[in-house]
Amino acid sequence: MTQKRGRKSAAEIEVVSPVIRLGDRPEPPMSLNDRATDEWRRVVNRMPSDWFTDETLSLLQAFCEHVAEGEALQLMIEKVRRKAMTDDECFARYKQLCTMKETQTRAALSCATKMRLTQQSSYTDKASGTAKQASAGGGKPWDN
Repeated sequence: MTQKRGRKSAAEIEVVSPVIRLGDRPEPPMSLNDRATDEWRRVVNRMPSDWFTDETLSLLQAFCEHVAEGEALQLMIEKVRRKAMTDDECFARYKQLCTMKETQTRAALSCATKMRLTQQSSYTDKASGTAKQASAGGGKPWDN
């Protein structure tokens, strides 16, 4: 089909283009706890509606579970922290909780990277350098 040259007529402008329905956002699985469900909705609503396909939903579920578990561990760490500095048994528990939290954080980060949710996957090296300069108050390189 060839495209007409020049200005559009009033009749062409009045024609309404067909409405394109975007895909529905995936609902969280029933097996997720409340915090993981909140994380699911936060992530899904932040990304384009077609970002998560059927084959990535289990990875998103794992990510949300790791985030929720990491937050629960952080609450436990805060409870044990004060006693840990004075009691050897509490310190051992504190170290164990910190190790578990690190494991959850690494797992969540791995899932996020695989789903391209991290800043690392959103920027090229050059673009991230420019963004860092701008946020540091450096402005554009040629303005300095």
